[in-house]
Amino acid sequence: MCLNLTLIAAVAIIITGALLAVAQNSLKKILIFATLSQAGFSLLAFCQSGIAAMRMSVLYLFSQVIGLCGLFLCASLIKKATGSDNINHTAGLLKAMPYTALAFLLCAFSIMGIPPFLGFWPKLLTTISSVQEGHIVIEVFAVFGAFLTLFYLMRVFNRVFLGEPKIKAQENNSLSLWLAFGLGVLLLILGFAVKLPFSLIEALIK
Repeated sequence: MCLNLTLIAAVAIIITGALLAVAQNSLKKILIFATLSQAGFSLLAFCQSGIAAMRMSVLYLFSQVIGLCGLFLCASLIKKATGSDNINHTAGLLKAMPYTALAFLLCAFSIMGIPPFLGFWPKLLTTISSVQEGHIVIEVFAVFGAFLTLFYLMRVFNRVFLGEPKIKAQENNSLSLWLAFGLGVLLLILGFAVKLPFSLIEALIK
């Protein structure tokens, strides 16, 4: 009974956070609600049975912290360059801020669970485990939450970086930019070498 309530709470957090993110136009608020939604995915992973549950949950948290840190850094760079974090007031920044756009996309791909990024593996393993344990309805809602994640992050990318420019901006060649870009690249590298973070997590748990 307790496990079932925790599973329901996990998908409720996923869906609520994602829907609130979809409803926002402030990039900062979108990322705040995205953080809430992604916490639900970590809780869902933790609810799976077996020793792998803890590893999946920690891997989720690890990948999400890296990805969300990168996205918040990108949001800060966008706000600094344009003076606004409203995604309806900025557009066409791809030419003016190409490295920021790439960093955002790399980190977003991991949060969305796109292979081969690090964020893909805990999503895949949690889905398999959840289905094997018979939590089909729970997983349907979780997959819906994953699609919402893809929707609101790609909505941000389309509104901010694509289309005709609405505002003049210049990319700031700062530490924040290269840190965000480095985090995105790290998520890609660790996605290919996923055994490394798994080994580190296993050592920490022991």
